[in-house]
Amino acid sequence: MMLSLALTRLTAACTSDLDCSLNGVCADTSACACDNGWRGIECELLSLSPAPPGGAYGYPSTAPREPNISSWGAHVVKIASDTVHPYHMFVSELWGGCGISESWQRNSHVVHAVAATPLGPFTYVDTSLPPEATCMHMAQVPTNGSERLVMWHQGRSGDGKGALVNCSGTSMKVHEVWRPVPQHKVHSSPSGDPAGPWVAGGAPMPPGIICNNPSGVALPNGTFAVLCHGPGLRLWLDTNMTSGVRFIMQAMGGPRPHTVWEDPSAWLDKRGHWHLLSHVYPTNTSHWSEYADIVSGHGFSIDGVKWTWHPTPPYTADVTDTSGRTRHFATRERPFLLLSDDAERRPLALYTAVTLPGHAKQNWTKDGGDYSFTHVQPVRSS
Repeated sequence: MMLSLALTRLTAACTSDLDCSLNGVCADTSACACDNGWRGIECELLSLSPAPPGGAYGYPSTAPREPNISSWGAHVVKIASDTVHPYHMFVSELWGGCGISESWQRNSHVVHAVAATPLGPFTYVDTSLPPEATCMHMAQVPTNGSERLVMWHQGRSGDGKGALVNCSGTSMKVHEVWRPVPQHKVHSSPSGDPAGPWVAGGAPMPPGIICNNPSGVALPNGTFAVLCHGPGLRLWLDTNMTSGVRFIMQAMGGPRPHTVWEDPSAWLDKRGHWHLLSHVYPTNTSHWSEYADIVSGHGFSIDGVKWTWHPTPPYTADVTDTSGRTRHFATRERPFLLLSDDAERRPLALYTAVTLPGHAKQNWTKDGGDYSFTHVQPVRSS
């Protein structure tokens, strides 16, 4: 009986593109033809290649910063006019050798780093927002023939420096110049310059609701959508549209029991379909091993109104690098999928916030930092 069920699953026919996770099309053969970057019977899995052995930022260190910089998730944009380092990262960096749980509300600031390729490593250039800001997601918004940059972030970035925590046990200097900015959860660079200046506003935020870990999407009609966590997942469309705020997933409403979805990262594909990646974690800690394969989730929708959640995680905490080593990261959160800047909008690289095996993200070590860093893994082109 179990064999029969397994064979049925492997040979299941599709009847619409929804059966292909909107990551492909249901072909004339009634089988899914997956888009570049996706694989699986239902195109439910990211087709990931071996990763660089280090990380995108903060592992190894990028001089002249402190050793083993702790960072926690990033968004990358391609600036076509920059022919030397076209990939610009905005990453949540923690100052003072502190772990995430110890100081993210006070020490987390958004820094700007650059690289020649999506795989980095990315090198620090300047500080975009002072402490209390945790970068979530960016958008390149066409404006009067050019593009402005918009950053949605967690935390209300303020004047900085006032309540820094030093977890290192030694004297540490603040290397950056931190320019005070008006408190806000959205900042923008009106000129499109990744070095700023960054000013408050530039895109809307959902009014009157809890909106943790916001993910903004610039829509083709000039309006915005913002996805929020807390609790559950909510989608908000700005005032130029009539839909307002809606729950697209209730709290504890994931495709598996006892799971919470957070850190949504959203995009529109080449067909105009909606997608999001989310960090997923179990709440049933008494049976944690039963959920060891859960770190991610994929949701998809034709219109942004009715959503489907695939039960299979699109990626896991197991990462093989180019040296052949495979590691099971202790955590893998804050997903961001970099897409190509052409009409195909093909996935190029997956960025996540990770901690090394066996080390919780709040643990500080004596080697100059903690175990958290921003990781990148390339997506295979089929």
